[in-house]
Amino acid sequence: MARSGIIRIGVSGWSYPSWRGSFYPSDLPQKDELAYAARRFSAIEINATFYRLQNPDSFGRWRDATPDDFVFAVRLRLREVDVTSDVVYCRLHGSEQLYASGYDGAALDRWAQRVRDWACGGEPKDAERVLGPTKPRVRGRDVFLFFDNDAMARAPLDAAALIEQLARAGTKGGAPKA
Repeated sequence: MARSGIIRIGVSGWSYPSWRGSFYPSDLPQKDELAYAARRFSAIEINATFYRLQNPDSFGRWRDATPDDFVFAVRLRLREVDVTSDVVYCRLHGSEQLYASGYDGAALDRWAQRVRDWACGGEPKDAERVLGPTKPRVRGRDVFLFFDNDAMARAPLDAAALIEQLARAGTKGGAPKA
């Protein structure tokens, strides 16, 4: 049995007006949104790095607003990636409508199983691959999964639901340490 990898579930970005009053409390100052999100997720993808270079001071402020064990992922321009490394990096954009639709319970069940398979060194039975299957691994993969279906404030709700599903199934990871 492979040693399990680390699982981190989060969102792509954190500053969205549609999240105010639905995910963020309506009275939360915008400057406190990152800290609020970092208490609910173990990682966040920095969406802004995809569009422009960021000031080093911004990275310092973001680090200071998050717990020590929190992880940022810098968003890069990636197209298709096969699972051939020690890391799985997954971005989910909505189950039906790009950026706007959420994931129902059945869809989140499928993603929870995929996350568990990858973290244990396996490969999901329903994996769509560009290359052929990989050999079983001695060590599991670290899994980073980010919800980017932000148009209707679905991303933080879906990320929280997936973390909850993994926890109910006894899978460690995904949620920030208390």
